[in-house]
Amino acid sequence: MNIAITNQKGGVGKSTTAVNLAAALADHGHNTLLLDLDSQANATANLQIAPDDGSVRELIGGERPHIYATSTDNLSMIPATVDLAGAEAYLAKNPDADILKRGVRSLKKRFDYVIFDCPPSLGQLTIAALVAADYAIIPIQAGIWEMQGLVRLVEVLERTDTPLLGILLTRYDKRLGISADTYKQLKNSKLPLFKVRIPERVAAKYAAIAGQTILEHNPTSDIAHQYRLLAKEVVKHAT
Repeated sequence: MNIAITNQKGGVGKSTTAVNLAAALADHGHNTLLLDLDSQANATANLQIAPDDGSVRELIGGERPHIYATSTDNLSMIPATVDLAGAEAYLAKNPDADILKRGVRSLKKRFDYVIFDCPPSLGQLTIAALVAADYAIIPIQAGIWEMQGLVRLVEVLERTDTPLLGILLTRYDKRLGISADTYKQLKNSKLPLFKVRIPERVAAKYAAIAGQTILEHNPTSDIAHQYRLLAKEVVKHAT
């Protein structure tokens, strides 16, 4: 199953969610592949992958990609590099919405889940990921402007015919009224919403700095527990 983690706004925990959801699915015994489609390569750095033998650029170019093992059992990765920005520029001039769908077709036979970490934009790579995805997950941070951007993103999902698996509220702080207000707005929107709310924790930043998933770096933390619960929700909703 292909799942795109997408939001055109940066700083919402998109890459953190992609990495740790993939790790949690792997932790539950599912053979999982993470594709880093963001030229900032945050997910790649988070898992300490050095893309010496190729990157996701080969997959986009129709070549057989090198799949890298990670320190987490059952979790593999196709990393990104900064030259991915060139692929975005090329696709802007030569749109091909099916380019990733063709590229990952054979990978679905090897993996239970393929997780796309999309760029923080609604460019051609994001569109290609949505077309290739069976479902999309939208991480959203508590705030006023995030709700406005959500409307546009849902419209894009409708155009690419990508089912929304759920909206994931991230960087949640129950002490702040804005967090509760955002959660209430999301529930009232009637859009699918995960029960899990990912808390704002410095452990997430420390894990990324250490080049580990949160489940590796601080496995007993509440944020690690929430990502494990998210994986269970994903498996339940997607079956």
